[in-house]
Formats: sequence, C-alpha cells, structure tokens
Amino acid sequence: MASFDPWLGLQAACLRRRSAQESPWYAEECLDRAAALRAYTRGACDSLGWTRAGRLEPGALADFCVLDRDPLTCPWPAEVKVLQTVVGGESQFKL
Repeated sequence: MASFDPWLGLQAACLRRRSAQESPWYAEECLDRAAALRAYTRGACDSLGWTRAGRLEPGALADFCVLDRDPLTCPWPAEVKVLQTVVGGESQFKL
C-alpha cells in the first residue's frame, strides 16, 4: 500500500529508492526537488484540468501551506512540519 505522505512521495521521486541502503531504481529518472514539488502541486492540478489550483498567482484559489523549513534544501528524510494551512485564501490551521 502506498503512503499518503507527500514528503515520502517527493523523496521517492528525487532519490528513486526506498532506503539509503538501496541503489536508485532507474536513477536517470530522478527528479530534482523543484520538479518533484511542481509535479505534486501544479502538475497534479493541471492533469485534472484545475487551472485555478496548484499555483500562487492572481485569480488562483490561494490554497497553500506554510512549512517550518524549505523542502527544496532540507536534508532527507525530511521531518517537515506544517505551520499553517490556507484554503481559498482563508487560514484553516495555524500552530
């Protein structure tokens, strides 16, 4: 069964392995972190035809989360914490 944890999915897309002891599976298909994050956000929404979601720009839905660290530079495995979640421009959760 696959995990719903997006950080595990991002790590898998970038490293193409389940653990540090394994060799990457098809290493030439590894994504950089920015590409993996884009695939999880804008790419997922674009694949569903959701043109107002998955991006932060004027006219978009303004769904996003504030994290305690930069997912593009933090070490793997990331223990990223969500500090705030905003949906439709309204704060839904805040630590």
